[in-house]
Amino acid sequence: AGSVAVALPGKTVTLPAVAAQGVRRLLQGPCAPADLAVGGLDGEDALVLARRMVREGVLMVDGA
Repeated sequence: AGSVAVALPGKTVTLPAVAAQGVRRLLQGPCAPADLAVGGLDGEDALVLARRMVREGVLMVDGA
């Protein structure tokens, strides 16, 4: 109840429950970090979530 888990090959990334809606949004397809500011995440938190997902290999940065 206090966290959300993203299962990846070989590891599981655990995040605070407040990030759940942001995680759902990013799994829907291409988005900007600001798009993850949902479900209690503010813009700064959304950027932290996006960076973490890039670091964990869940997201790729589009250089276009």
